[in-house]
Amino acid sequence: MAYKALGFTLMGMRKFEEAIPVWQNFSNIAPDDSDGPANLATCLSRLKRYQEATSALESVLKINPERAGLQLQLGSAYLQSGSDEKALAAFQRALEADSGSDTLNSDTLNSVAYALAEQKKGLPQALQYAEKQYTRWRRNPARFRSRSWRFKI
Repeated sequence: MAYKALGFTLMGMRKFEEAIPVWQNFSNIAPDDSDGPANLATCLSRLKRYQEATSALESVLKINPERAGLQLQLGSAYLQSGSDEKALAAFQRALEADSGSDTLNSDTLNSVAYALAEQKKGLPQALQYAEKQYTRWRRNPARFRSRSWRFKI
């Protein structure tokens, strides 16, 4: 657990380069814990080392393929590295993994729409996801307010 505390502290201080070996060591010590490669990927992405980040995320998704947040992170890293088709596939897997709850799925829809719009890629799909999310919000705004909902678009 000291590895996690040190890794998160370094990340909080925006010392991503220094946090990388911490998360690498943690991943070697606890290979079944997805926090190591997931946080390693976050550090790599912050340093714009997207191809390395996608490798780390692909490895963690072998452990936890159903984690929508990791699929979102993978999609964003692919998008940043110019692998648009892989990004769209990862975003679709995130939406499928998160399909059990309207509220959670709306968060995922919003995140995917935002990631695509921010990179000016897949804009028709971004608009479709944003409209679907907005329709859900309009049906039950109280549900989203109770979760500190914030629009990103």
